[in-house]
Amino acid sequence: MLIRLCALLFLLLASDAQALTPTQARAIAAGETDERIAALNAAATSADPGLAVFVKALLDDAVKLTPSQVLVIDGAKVSDATTGAA
Repeated sequence: MLIRLCALLFLLLASDAQALTPTQARAIAAGETDERIAALNAAATSADPGLAVFVKALLDDAVKLTPSQVLVIDGAKVSDATTGAA
């Protein structure tokens, strides 16, 4: 799994940028493992530079879900995973 994540991060850094959608963020952050991996693979093809930060936050257990948002917690800062808005 870690090798797959590293490969996806490499692909992200080598491609053009496009935003991670709320649907993609939620699918990557929640659900069954196979579904999450499929969503991560799909998001990697869109080459969002924010995906690397999002995956790191997932690995650090810093991603939290609300009914309407996927949030990234960084110390005292809370931001939307898709827009970066506080």
